[in-house]
Amino acid sequence: MHMGEAKQKSRSRKEILDAATRCVYCDRQKEEGSQGFDVEHMPPRGMFKDKQRPSGWEFASCVRCNSCTSGADAVAQLVALIDPVNSDPWKVSKFSKLISSVSIKAPSVARELRLPHKAQPKLYSRNGLLHQVAELHADGPAMKAHLNVFSAKMAMATFANYIGRPIGMSGMIYTQWYLNIGMPLDAYHSTLAIMPNFGQLEQGKNVSGKQFNLNYNTDKKSIVAGCISFHGNLSIVTIATDGDDFVSPLTDMLTPLTGEHRPGSQMTRPGLEGIENLGSI
Repeated sequence: MHMGEAKQKSRSRKEILDAATRCVYCDRQKEEGSQGFDVEHMPPRGMFKDKQRPSGWEFASCVRCNSCTSGADAVAQLVALIDPVNSDPWKVSKFSKLISSVSIKAPSVARELRLPHKAQPKLYSRNGLLHQVAELHADGPAMKAHLNVFSAKMAMATFANYIGRPIGMSGMIYTQWYLNIGMPLDAYHSTLAIMPNFGQLEQGKNVSGKQFNLNYNTDKKSIVAGCISFHGNLSIVTIATDGDDFVSPLTDMLTPLTGEHRPGSQMTRPGLEGIENLGSI
């Protein structure tokens, strides 16, 4: 939330579902009543210490999109708590629980991360001091697929929050995620330079702070760009638009930035296509 913007009022589950006409992620329409729909917290409660999540960023989501992406949510929460140097005690405890959650909800990711040859010793500099850490390359196909889904959800949630409606299905989404120190410093500063507004969850004196915040820019009509951070360890750059003037030129401009040579990047349409098969990757 940037200076001068009114704080978002907390809404009940009934208010959120009553106000919705369709799923925030796909084109499923909400018929009379709320059967088949639930409230989606994005980012999820599990991303926060003791699940003490300030209110805001809550959307109506169909059961399909909600349930089929629980593994992606668990994987994102896991990598967001991995700090290269140290962790708060609560993160260590939470990390153990998340490993169990990922093993159940995203077993293919758990198998990839258990490969012992993946961890390599490395010196990491923080505040001018060198620390010996174990470098883990989260570059397996299952990890990429789950974080791509989480990133797409985050892009659509950002659009819905700042535009005030779900993104149109003819729109486009670009996302690029980074783990720990993966985002180059020059890229970080150049990204922030074009995203002057700051946002986070706020509920009274309870704010999300480093647990979740973003810099963003939007025309408040049909396009939102964001640089999102979770605990300083998982970063996601997102662009989401359904504006006729933006979709084609942005698709042409951003397509060269996706593909195998850009790990963590993707260009996709709204709808979370293929999430039913996410667990089998």
